[in-house]
This record gives sequence, structure tokens and C-alpha cells, in this order.
Amino acid sequence: MEREYEVVVYPKIEQVNILIVQLSYRAPHMHDDVELGMVLSGKLCLNTQAEEYRFCAGDMYLLNPKELHELSSDGDGAYVLALQLSPERLNFYIPWKKNFRFSTVSLREHLAAPASFYQIFQSFMIELAWCYFSGGPHLQRDCHDFLHMLISVLDRHIPTKLLSDEQIQSIERSNYRIAKIIDYVEQNFRQKLLLSEIARTQGLSMSYLSHFFKDTLHITFQEYLNKQRFEYACGLLRTTDKSLTEISNLSGFSDVRYFIRLCEHTYGCSPQEYRSAHPPRFVEHPESTLQRICPPEECRELLADAHAKTCESLSKCSVWQFFHN
Repeated sequence: MEREYEVVVYPKIEQVNILIVQLSYRAPHMHDDVELGMVLSGKLCLNTQAEEYRFCAGDMYLLNPKELHELSSDGDGAYVLALQLSPERLNFYIPWKKNFRFSTVSLREHLAAPASFYQIFQSFMIELAWCYFSGGPHLQRDCHDFLHMLISVLDRHIPTKLLSDEQIQSIERSNYRIAKIIDYVEQNFRQKLLLSEIARTQGLSMSYLSHFFKDTLHITFQEYLNKQRFEYACGLLRTTDKSLTEISNLSGFSDVRYFIRLCEHTYGCSPQEYRSAHPPRFVEHPESTLQRICPPEECRELLADAHAKTCESLSKCSVWQFFHN
């Protein structure tokens, strides 16, 4: 379950990770950390077990530990800035019980008043990332300051709920099971794959697995399988010059005509037109292009304009007034 139960690493700050990712699609997955994300450019669709959210540049989201989520974006993909921190690190800044959970994913509505409040919160996120990717002798201190401000705002303004041990255990059992199933699909969708095969490998009945899949991901197994194949095929369209028949076969489709119909239904154009709108960017491993973690140098370039603007906006605001709204 290497892919769908993500193990977050902390290369610079203990129990804190910050990254910018360019993604077209990330299969449903979860991790032990709280994740605060911000869309830098493009459009992002975020699916949790409870709801689907659509975000554009500037929007921010919040995910709980072990919360199953799926990310996708059309076209050239979205650039997303993500802060991941362990519950233990969260408890370093605010009192946080292990069964606490944030009650919302979308943050804008909770930070809407006064008008500048949300913008300043965004600025803290940008400046935290700028410090993180710029390095320097005071990296730990500077990042700590912005982390403290961000988490203090979440503590003051974002509603939380306290779950029972039984609720937590039930959620974790369900998420662990679906993660195993998703990982199996991810490893095998490029070949013939039947629900009965997965049921056998997981020791489940087909009836139970079919209902569990639909109840958890809100789509049928076959719809999910076709979605994985289609996302992979579109990645090959963008990154190779392979023929439609070859792409269809490599993606697990038994009939190229079905792939063409999916493309027309999803994007309103043929695969050839989609490819023309997204000229191929040839890469060594096209299967890895649905998500790309940006290197530090590129992260600084992506943040440069926003950093300049946030420096100006933060110089005009009173942090004292910000925290006493």
C-alpha cells in the first residue's frame, strides 16, 4: 500500500513538510498529517468521502489526518502549495486532542470577514513557503513564526468536532480497506481487471465489495476503473506521440472507440484535438506525469510574484488587529 497510504517525510523541519505539486490527477489516498493547501494556479477538484469541492487560484482547503481524498485538474494541471504537519506538531502550537477533527474543508467562508482577513491568511501561507524554499540560517525560526500564526487562525476560526474512539476506529478501518483496494487497482488497471478478482484478493464477497466501493467513493467500481484508465491515457496523449490504439491498449481499454467516446464526453473534443491543445512534453516515464513535485528552485520562481505582493500587503496590516478579529 505504498501509494495510497502516503508516508509524509520531513526534510527540513521536524514533523513539517511543505511542497508545491503540479498535478493532473492523484488517486484517492490519505496520510497521518493535517494538510493545509492553496491553489496557486489552475483549477482543482478535491473529492473526500463526504463531498466534492471545486477550487480555483487563491482558494485554500484543509484536510484531517487519515482523511481519504482525491485530487484532479483539467488540461495542463494545477499548481498546489501544500503544508503537511503531524498532529503532534499541531499540538505544539494549540491544545489538540487525538480525536479532534476540523469540521470543514473549504476555508474561504470561515475567513471572509473583514474583507482583508482571508488575503492576510493567504499571505502567511505564501511567506511560510518562501522561507521554507529559500533556506538560510534562520529557516527554523522564520518558519516557526508563520506556522504559529497560521495555526492560531485555524484554532480561532475553523470549527472542530470531537469524535469518539469508536468513530475514529470505524473511519480508520474503512479508509485502510479502501486504500488497499485502490492500491491494487492502481497496480493493475492497465490490464484486464475484474471486481471478482479484487474481492478474492481482499477476502470479500463481490456484493459487499461493490456496495462498499460505491458507499465510500460514491462511484461504481467500473466507473472508477475507467476513470483511472482515462486519466492515464490522457497523460500519454500529453507526453508521448503514441497512436490512439497503442495508448488505448497501454491504458487497459479493450476498445479504442470507448476511449474516444470518453474523451468527447469529458472534454468535448476528440483525443486528437485534445493532443493538439496540449502539445506533447516528452518525458522518460510518462506514467509518472500525473503528479510532479516541483524542485526548490522552481518553487521559488512560482512564489516570487506572490511573495513580492505579500510583503507589501503585510507591511500595511496590523498583526495585532488580525489576531483580534
